[in-house]
Amino acid sequence: MPTVVGLTPKGTKLVLVTASGPASDVAVGANASATVALSYGSSEASKILRPLAILSISGLPDGAVLSGFTADESGVTLTVRDVTGSGVTVSAGSVSAILLVEAI
Repeated sequence: MPTVVGLTPKGTKLVLVTASGPASDVAVGANASATVALSYGSSEASKILRPLAILSISGLPDGAVLSGFTADESGVTLTVRDVTGSGVTVSAGSVSAILLVEAI
């Protein structure tokens, strides 16, 4: 459930929303990077005007580090890098991100 934390000067809401995923397992090769896509809940996505900040990311497996991210109205894309030298798997549905967004 989104949490309204304030209003902008133009009257839109500042809302905390959660994005989660990935939809299926993502293998990250040894010393390599992979893209992990997170999606907003269906009731949240239709009201998002623009993401403002990613406040937290949780659920990455040991040996995986975040090396980049982008966020837009449709979801969050994480770039995850393996630092174990043997590869890791990001399990389906294991990652979540909390974002501050502008919404109607």
